[in-house]
Amino acid sequence: MHDGKALALQLPPKVTLKVTDTAPNVKGNSASNVYKDAILENGMNVRVPLFIEKGNSVVVDTRDGSYTKRA
Repeated sequence: MHDGKALALQLPPKVTLKVTDTAPNVKGNSASNVYKDAILENGMNVRVPLFIEKGNSVVVDTRDGSYTKRA
């Protein structure tokens, strides 16, 4: 901070966010590495595995905005 203004911002490498909207879970699709879009509580759109549902919390890598794991 300098004169009350931020000069730099350092984010943690990972954050936990809640899924506010995503397509319903598709039963019977067990293929690996299949993803769907999800909107997080901060408005960010991220690709998540099919088993993630609305209301779940996920861990997101802040360096590239990618899904890491379910929280």
